[in-house]
Amino acid sequence: MGLRRSQRISGLALAGCAAAALTLAGCGGGAAGSPVPAPTPTSVGGSLYPAAFLTLEPTYATVMLWTLDYHLLAVFRDVSWADPGPGTAVVGSSLPDPPKALPFAFLETGTRTASLVRVADGESLGVLTLQTPTGLAGSIPGGFALAGDYAQGTALLYLLDLRAAEAAAAPERVWRQAGPAAIPIAVRLDRARPVEVLFSTAADLNFARRGSLQPFGLNSLWLETGETSTRVAPEIAFLGISPDLAWYAVSDPGTSPPQLEIRRYDGSASIVFPPTSGSRALGRAVFSPEGRFVAWPVSLPTEADGSRTLINIAATSGGVPLSLTPEQLSSNGQPPIERAVPVAWLDEQTLLLQVDLEGQPQVVRIRSDGSGMQMAGQGVFLSLVYR
Repeated sequence: MGLRRSQRISGLALAGCAAAALTLAGCGGGAAGSPVPAPTPTSVGGSLYPAAFLTLEPTYATVMLWTLDYHLLAVFRDVSWADPGPGTAVVGSSLPDPPKALPFAFLETGTRTASLVRVADGESLGVLTLQTPTGLAGSIPGGFALAGDYAQGTALLYLLDLRAAEAAAAPERVWRQAGPAAIPIAVRLDRARPVEVLFSTAADLNFARRGSLQPFGLNSLWLETGETSTRVAPEIAFLGISPDLAWYAVSDPGTSPPQLEIRRYDGSASIVFPPTSGSRALGRAVFSPEGRFVAWPVSLPTEADGSRTLINIAATSGGVPLSLTPEQLSSNGQPPIERAVPVAWLDEQTLLLQVDLEGQPQVVRIRSDGSGMQMAGQGVFLSLVYR
């Protein structure tokens, strides 16, 4: 385990979008195409519902904290890492006051080494040197991070308490085994204490981009006893898990065209959705807070020997998914969306999408029926922040 010298991160709390000099398009209302703040959902309740989310603006090496109605709460400057996106950042608490005190961790990849970096009160501290990071997952609500590493043919998992004081923030190694790399999936809490960690394995160790590392299978490790069990066979692609860890999504690579299957973690139910005609690959599935809906991208080939992506949205009770093209999302004179991938749900009716809009990474929100697209944030989506 190696430590990096700490670095001060400038955190700036903002009221609304008053200091949005870093944004690529305006905040608030007024300009053509600017977002109209949506009302706070009336069904919100409990720790499974987010209060905000983080994005990274790569050009400015800046992490931004956004409210659910497109207002910028805080900016953390001089924070940058390679290949940002889901699985590279974890938030360590509920939304604090002031928001610039938000603790979070991220995977930072340098030219020769990688680090698990902890940010608290604007201070950046490298707490663990990694050889080949395989991902980062967290607990819901926040508080704990599970980091994966692969070193000399050995899979490693580390648990980090993001609530602890800096002196007590050393990660605990909870898993070490020769064999395929372990990909962190989730941390289960019981009375605010981690009791179980879930992880997948990597069939193809292509680390050119961590986001392309496909998880296979699902394994459980109980922290108190060290007991492990296999929940999903290692030849099955693992695509996502619900915030309450009650549902998860898988796909059998041997099935063509590929089909998404969702299963209850307790084994009480399983639903297979009809395949999309002509599809050749499925992407990461994301579940709504109460597990009523699931969304996932579907890759389709094109005549130009490329691919295009559809977004599928379905109820976990079953039925035919709603399929949306990026072109269908834009309306009322809005700029065309070049790419769209679901990244998270804000509530049971509101889905966040990572999109390319006029050549820039942006985050937009749509309703579960595919309507009502609005701007939600700038940059690359990283992580939800819970209440």
